[in-house]
Amino acid sequence: MRIIKAHDNIYAIIAGEMLNIESSSLYFIDGIPVEKVPGYPKIVDGSTVYVIKATTGYLFVPAGIDLDKFEEELMGQVLKLETGRIPGNLGQYQTIDMGFNTNVKIKSSQVLSRTSSEQPQKAGRGRAKYVPTDTKNVRRLFVRGEDTRRARFTWIIRPISSIEYDITSSNMTDAIAQHGCSIFYDADNICKLGHNEVTFTFCRDNLKGSERILSEKLTLCRYGNPLSVELSSYWRDNYLPNCRNIVKQVFSCDYTHLQIRPVKLSDVDGDVTPDVCSTCRSILFDDNYVLAGHILDIDCPEWVAKCPLCVHTTSADKPIERKYFRVFRVTFPRTQEHVMDAHDITEQRRDIFREVNRGTREVSMMTNDKPVSCTLIGDKYVAFDGGSDNFLYTRLSVHPDFLSRKVLHEFKWVG
Repeated sequence: MRIIKAHDNIYAIIAGEMLNIESSSLYFIDGIPVEKVPGYPKIVDGSTVYVIKATTGYLFVPAGIDLDKFEEELMGQVLKLETGRIPGNLGQYQTIDMGFNTNVKIKSSQVLSRTSSEQPQKAGRGRAKYVPTDTKNVRRLFVRGEDTRRARFTWIIRPISSIEYDITSSNMTDAIAQHGCSIFYDADNICKLGHNEVTFTFCRDNLKGSERILSEKLTLCRYGNPLSVELSSYWRDNYLPNCRNIVKQVFSCDYTHLQIRPVKLSDVDGDVTPDVCSTCRSILFDDNYVLAGHILDIDCPEWVAKCPLCVHTTSADKPIERKYFRVFRVTFPRTQEHVMDAHDITEQRRDIFREVNRGTREVSMMTNDKPVSCTLIGDKYVAFDGGSDNFLYTRLSVHPDFLSRKVLHEFKWVG
């Protein structure tokens, strides 16, 4: 894989490297002819040299790039360089059958070069010329994504984020093409490697943003304390359905004025406490709900405490607050720090939780005409919708607003 950074004559630079890979010889550097060096690309393993004679190559491009313009400009430069330097590159003799002591070659008659937008069609009324329904006469073809069409040499265009890092027995041929016969168009300068550097062991560590991605996962809630899910031993490990709004008016009340019904901490022991949710038994901290006057026991002096998640995600046929005459929002004396002390939480996660309390802000930024949403967490962290790939493979990984922030690997909002 050759890394190519942004330059004024970028299409000529990429076109020259394409011709190098197609011909298995080094003809161009930065689109400028050099003395021919045969045997390219090649892998050196000790004293053994492996020359790759490919029929497929990969072009990895930034997200959001105009692929129609990219292909059109690139095709023009390829044909221009090919005519002036290595005429008939893909029309030379090629092996069609190889045995123990036999090597049968034929001279290729393929002459066409096509972009992916040139869809095959049959000749008919109103059409200026016949376009073949297959690729028998196509020597060079651009395809995108999972297009299965193939020509004498096929260039597969994919976003940078689709690189396969692992080579296994099931994807060996394709992975070797991705790592050995490929071009990384680093228009946003997100790669640590320099312009024209070549590597056969490209990995995520070669990307500048990789050092700032944490393996931490974070789920924040829009109802109650944002950390309600993370600090709930029940909700953190269970399926969390979509939240809903409460259908009754909610009043405020002081915790000291309440007589909350105690709840068993488990079904087997006898310990009871009023400071856990009566449904999920999560420790209650910060703001929660207290329900008074059940429709079947209006005169009961004890009130029922519930966490925001159990109230906003009730699975009952009737919303749980409809079964009570009064719904109160109450601040419990226990703090977030107390709950973290009761759980086995790493210092890194503690720091993330503290930054959540400093405030979160959702923003949307454009990168290569592609909108990317993210959430700023305090002053130290940021999380991207759709995972860290939206950061790692875009120019946002070198954006000045994010240079001092760590990126959470997985993030989602609930509610």
